[in-house]
Amino acid sequence: MASNRQQALPGGTLIDGFEIRRVLGTGGFGVTYLAFDTHLERPVAIKEYCPQGVAVRAPGDTTLAPEDPELAEVFSYGLTRFLDEARTLARFHHPSIVRVQRFLEANGTGYLIMDFEQGDTLWQTLRRQAPLEESVVTGLLVPMLEGLEMVHGESILHRDIKPANILLRQRGGPVLLDFGAARLAMERQAGNLTILLTPGYAPLEQYSATDQQGPWSDLYALGATAYHCMTGQPPMAATERIARMHSGEPDPVPQQLAQAGTAYSNLLCETVLWMLETVGSQRPQSAADLLRALRPSRASAPAAAPEAESPTVASDFEPTPALTQSLQSTLEAHAGRVARRVVAPAVARATRYQDLVDHLAGFVLDPERQEAFRAQATEVWQQLDTAGTDGTDARADAAPAPKLPDEVLAAAAAHLAHFVGPIAALLVEQAAATATSREQLHALLATELDDTHERREFLARVK
Repeated sequence: MASNRQQALPGGTLIDGFEIRRVLGTGGFGVTYLAFDTHLERPVAIKEYCPQGVAVRAPGDTTLAPEDPELAEVFSYGLTRFLDEARTLARFHHPSIVRVQRFLEANGTGYLIMDFEQGDTLWQTLRRQAPLEESVVTGLLVPMLEGLEMVHGESILHRDIKPANILLRQRGGPVLLDFGAARLAMERQAGNLTILLTPGYAPLEQYSATDQQGPWSDLYALGATAYHCMTGQPPMAATERIARMHSGEPDPVPQQLAQAGTAYSNLLCETVLWMLETVGSQRPQSAADLLRALRPSRASAPAAAPEAESPTVASDFEPTPALTQSLQSTLEAHAGRVARRVVAPAVARATRYQDLVDHLAGFVLDPERQEAFRAQATEVWQQLDTAGTDGTDARADAAPAPKLPDEVLAAAAAHLAHFVGPIAALLVEQAAATATSREQLHALLATELDDTHERREFLARVK
């Protein structure tokens, strides 16, 4: 079977006024060329739809055709998706997303005409210099997430984010190359095709043509790219990570990142680990989630009430482990596992409790639950006795938490047992050791339920 580089069009080939100069790169589903626009007299990049193992070009011929008549439907289906995505990408004008000028059909296949960007790929940069400084890693992540937020909003996934597909402009920021709608479309259309992915950067769900993929899949790949920038190597393949954990061994990814962690903030390390969760539902579900974590000013929470209307919340504070844990439990009851990744870094960098609450409330999407979180977060502050006139921690000599009434504990255990069985009694006993109110007890117990619907039903029952 000829490779895509062997099947590439030769230099000098004309396609609707574009002259092919040379091959810039090849992949499993296409060839990218440097070309020259003979009308506007400027260089462009052209991506040709050329699925390896499905299409073939005879020597000396420019026409591309299915390699086997039985693959004609698969080839046609992939081409349709390739052109559909081109139509959508052509509407985008974002500095972090490669700009599609136009698209066309010729030689039995399709072509994307794109801006030609000068610069090296992130892969080339990492081969020369790795690891990269935190400011550089963040300078890559934020614009990439802003671009992905836009394309994910149009239900487009990249499906192959990796250093080789991120170009670092000579002037300007990074740009994401080589989107692949045809990739998933053809894998699902023909189950006998080999799934093409890049181990280390591909999430577990991408190893199957039938598993559900979404924005969280691209975010895993972007997290793996950031991990490579921080450690000098890509993470272990998702399948190997799962196999090790199932055999009782620790996941090597957090350990390897921890070794490089002294050069990076806790916020960045926790964010990358969140992106690299092996289970899709435990990762950030959107680029907006990550942007809120990395850039607090982007939080979508409603504006806070004037400080004069919130006299119980101090203007500054000294965070304590108890406060961090209580806030995490409270947020997790409303927003799920995201709390485990975002609370500690947010507390560490906050200077005002109200600002901290506003930031964390942005992770609660339901308006009613968001208001409930705000109320409970204020209660957390009061119950931990950290709202003194000077805003200092007054818990050092505090008495043990008061024992909650037995009927409250019994009721909570009965409701929780509906979801987890007899172990509910033990979980209630453990939570009661630190809970200072019925609401906090319920919030702590809710974190024991991974399923969002079960968590909401439990909280509704105990309410």
